[in-house]
Amino acid sequence: MMKQKRSLTGLLAGLLGLCGCAHLHPARHTSSSPPFAVSDRKQEAEPKSAALNSREREVNVHRNYKLKRIEIDTQTKEGNPGEAIILDYYQCNKEPGPVILLLPVSGGNYEIENHFARYIAKHGIAVVLAHRATNAEPELSELGAINTWLEQSVSRGKRVLDWIESRPELDPHRVGVFGISMGAIQAVLLTAVDPRIRAEVFGLVGGDLPYILCHSAEPGIAKRRKQVLREHSWRRSIMSCRLRKDWNCAGKWDAPKPSSCLRAIIPPWSAFPTSSIKR
Repeated sequence: MMKQKRSLTGLLAGLLGLCGCAHLHPARHTSSSPPFAVSDRKQEAEPKSAALNSREREVNVHRNYKLKRIEIDTQTKEGNPGEAIILDYYQCNKEPGPVILLLPVSGGNYEIENHFARYIAKHGIAVVLAHRATNAEPELSELGAINTWLEQSVSRGKRVLDWIESRPELDPHRVGVFGISMGAIQAVLLTAVDPRIRAEVFGLVGGDLPYILCHSAEPGIAKRRKQVLREHSWRRSIMSCRLRKDWNCAGKWDAPKPSSCLRAIIPPWSAFPTSSIKR
């Protein structure tokens, strides 16, 4: 049993970042669960976490915005100092103004995310680009650890929203989230549990995730799936049942399951020009 869990964990942990970009023809998959409206989120915000300590420094000044680096302190469940949350804050001149929380892909140097952030900030909307935690691609020994990791990502997102509320130049009633690939998966979960987010865009996100892992033709996913099926003499249907049984990160937060709410596949390139991206 432990060997089976480790095999599935390797598949999930290694491919969770890829599944946001996997392509499936819509006619090939009909889900039995009803579509989830993101607006059907919890109506009551949870109590704020303890004291919000942060540091900031100015990095650059543009005629439309100031770029600042923000560090927000965190704590573990045991009350020990946790990994600081790093933000690139594009502060606009208009006050109080709207703000977009931008959640990044699972790898890279934030080039595409900063491109979007600059474009949005030049049009008068502040952007908070949240850097990935250092455990963004964990090596997990238990499927349940995936739940813990996603729960931590939502907790960090809520901490950033606390920081946004503390800024007098930002309007807490006009907060949106824009997530790309893995960031979009995290954005779906954060949006589902936190009513402070009033608008959302999920770019290059896929769902439901068990179906993608069991049926995607993406070479990396297909290769690892084949290894798991051969090792355990499973059919895809059995693998799908195991994933749906063992992976349920949203239930403990009183939110919809990811398999129900990860519906959107929105290519952000259609809304933003990419010709100015530096090669």
